[in-house]
Amino acid sequence: MVGLEWSTDLQPAVDAFLAGGPLAAETFTDSGDGRITAGHFAVLRSLRREGRLDRVVVFDPSPWPGTWSERDREMAAHLLRETRDVPALVMAGGLHTRLRRHRHGEPLGAHVAQARPGTVEVRVRYPGDVVVRAGRDTCRLRSAGAWLELTVPDSRPGVTPAG
Repeated sequence: MVGLEWSTDLQPAVDAFLAGGPLAAETFTDSGDGRITAGHFAVLRSLRREGRLDRVVVFDPSPWPGTWSERDREMAAHLLRETRDVPALVMAGGLHTRLRRHRHGEPLGAHVAQARPGTVEVRVRYPGDVVVRAGRDTCRLRSAGAWLELTVPDSRPGVTPAG
C-alpha cells in the first residue's frame, strides 16, 4: 500500500486510474507544487501491473483545516483509518514526515509513530551538485542518526499536470 500527500478529493480518480481507466489529467491540474507528477502515475501503473501495489491512499484533507498542526493531525487520522495495520510506504513533504514536534507544530509522522510503533522516517536528499560517475548513479540509503537518509543523485524537476 502507498500513501500520498494528495487531496482526498482525488481518491476516486486515483482508484479509476489504477483500475486501468484513462488518466483524467484535468482532475490533477491544480497541483503545480510537485506533489503530483507524470512520474508518479508511471510508477503507480507499473507497480499495479506487476501485482506489487494493491491500493493507494491519498490523505491531504480538503478543505485544509485552520492550522498546520490541525492539518497534520487530520492527515494522520485519515491515513491510519485507511491503512489500518497494513504496512504502507507513505510519501509526504519533509516537514510532515518528521517523527517529532518541530517549530511548525506536531507533524503527521509523530501522530503515525505514536499509533504505529516501528514507523521509520526517511528523509530524501537532493544534492544538486552531485557528479554522476560510472557505478555511482544509484540512490543511496544510509543511517543518519534517528532517521534514514535517501540520497537521489540525479534529481530534476518533475513534470506536473499543470506545468
